Amino acid sequence: MHRDEATRDVLALSMPVLTPTQVMLQKLRSLHEHHCDFAPLILVARAVREQLDWAALREGTAENPFAATFLELCTRLDITPS
Repeated sequence: MHRDEATRDVLALSMPVLTPTQVMLQKLRSLHEHHCDFAPLILVARAVREQLDWAALREGTAENPFAATFLELCTRLDITPS
């Protein structure tokens, strides 16, 4: 099992699922100049903020200026935990 996966029982089957951090990481990595809508991501970040590994998100998206900007926006909006 990948380190970012968890196992959940779904209809009596044990299935690997991605963690909220891994899902958000992929969403942030997909941001680029032709697709940069922060509004839906803000809703997701607020909903699962306590479950996100913010340091891992910053590290995993350091090369993407759009993702870095989103993470800075989350800090300014007090979405990231203190």
